[in-house]
Amino acid sequence: MGAAALIALICLAIGVEAAAPAQAQSLGPAEIGSCLCLRRAVDALGAEMTAKQQALADSKAQLDRATVDLEAARGRTDVNDPAAVARFRDMLAQRDELFKRANGPAVGDAGIAVERYNQRTQEYNSRCANRPMDPGLVERAQATLNCPAPY
Repeated sequence: MGAAALIALICLAIGVEAAAPAQAQSLGPAEIGSCLCLRRAVDALGAEMTAKQQALADSKAQLDRATVDLEAARGRTDVNDPAAVARFRDMLAQRDELFKRANGPAVGDAGIAVERYNQRTQEYNSRCANRPMDPGLVERAQATLNCPAPY
């Protein structure tokens, strides 16, 4: 066989090998335990994220209702009645508090929860998703699983 044919044969073999899909390697016991803990962390952080987003949505809904009530009261308030003006000012103060709550810490808390969830999900996906796991090893790992806090 000539040198050119040998080089062509080697190139063909390398090309075929490079084009062949890589088989996903099965995870070992330690990796399985780590992945199970990551999955728990993702689930816990997802629940926390949902709770923070719901709290933010609730605050915004309360603010929206208070704003509508305040606008309705504005048109009905007798500016010559000190008691009516005082009630309106109380409503305004309550609405301002709701505004601070809906646009203050609740926004930051929800954003941090989303960021934590996304980071842990990305870690799980890169290390564990679509990787084969031996069911027997998974069962053994679950029986003795001791996971750290998800943060």
